[in-house]
Amino acid sequence: MSQNPSRLPALLGGYPIKEDLIPSIICSALYVALLPLFFYRLIRKTSRTTVLFTVLAHIVERSIVFGLRAAISPEPRSDEGFNESAGLMEYLQTTLFMGIVPISQDLAMLVRTILVNATYGSEAAKEIPRLQEQALYSESESDVENAAKSSPLDWREDAVSLKTFQMRSAWSFSGTTVVQEEAEEYPDHPRLRFLFRRTHTGMLFIFLVVFITGLIGNCRLILQRNNPVELRENEILRYVSASLSVAVLLFMNVAVIWARSTMPRLNKNATRYIFLITALLLISAIYRFTVMSKHTTAYYSFESSAQNQLSAKVLFYLIGILPEWLAVLVCLSINVRRVFQTGYDGDTRWRDETPAEKERRLLREKEKELKKGNGLITVPVISKLSRGRFVLPLISS
Repeated sequence: MSQNPSRLPALLGGYPIKEDLIPSIICSALYVALLPLFFYRLIRKTSRTTVLFTVLAHIVERSIVFGLRAAISPEPRSDEGFNESAGLMEYLQTTLFMGIVPISQDLAMLVRTILVNATYGSEAAKEIPRLQEQALYSESESDVENAAKSSPLDWREDAVSLKTFQMRSAWSFSGTTVVQEEAEEYPDHPRLRFLFRRTHTGMLFIFLVVFITGLIGNCRLILQRNNPVELRENEILRYVSASLSVAVLLFMNVAVIWARSTMPRLNKNATRYIFLITALLLISAIYRFTVMSKHTTAYYSFESSAQNQLSAKVLFYLIGILPEWLAVLVCLSINVRRVFQTGYDGDTRWRDETPAEKERRLLREKEKELKKGNGLITVPVISKLSRGRFVLPLISS
């Protein structure tokens, strides 16, 4: 099957040739090196979160993709050699083109979480466990010592923030709860919280469209290279996929910029990482647009538009691949659970819980603490515990 000599869209990264061997091995090794960092974050209880699980899939896939790219790089450049590896080339093109999608999906969840967190009022925030985790991170030993000397209240060693103190609570099974002091009372915004959640649902739908159009446009790009009509359709699908992914990234940042100026409770530190990761992903996205605009007479030719020259290869690895890797590195180098206040799984609610749902949740938590043998139990709590068990309250002086 010969290649159409008129208009073949250039391949992202060009045709794998012998000059790709060493860079591909290095890229594969760099992604493999991220796996220990990911599992380190996963193993530690204080940084464990499911928000970045899509990034794990991206790391594994990139490690495999560049290993395969290195494996086929010594093959001869000819119609026969190209036809033998056409299926593999389609897979490589599809995964390379779609690289920013999984990272963008996790970024969207991080944006949703910090925006939803910012809508909780001062009182409502005390009922959200992930917003109270920050108090449990140690700042310094001196903070603990100073707090213990200056405060008449009972300070815990793991709640060392100078804005955090311990007080007796009727809802705390151990008799204590962590409460955040704030300089002023902030109102609750349930309708805005609902809007952010539905907006994220809309973004997930757009990501699905990005995935489908990118998958179809790239996996058929080589197979249908001799059909000008279908080839043009595939090019259009690639542009649609790339354009939508960039639009979603820009929309997320516009929303964050708006929130920074209108929502005083917004986590400003987390927004800096949002901007940094987005900038890195946009670099890769813009590079894809420049490659998609080029055409060649043969995928393995050394025309400037074929992306097989040394300068084009350098740009591919430095501008097309390195920013993606750096974006993943940023996500793993920080404690996402702490910086973005995601808790274990971020904000995954479809809506706020009703009073009845809240009461059932609190009772389940009390039962769980009871099984662990923790603390002070009140008679009303005993009367509401399920499974017909009777427990005597613990009396302490």
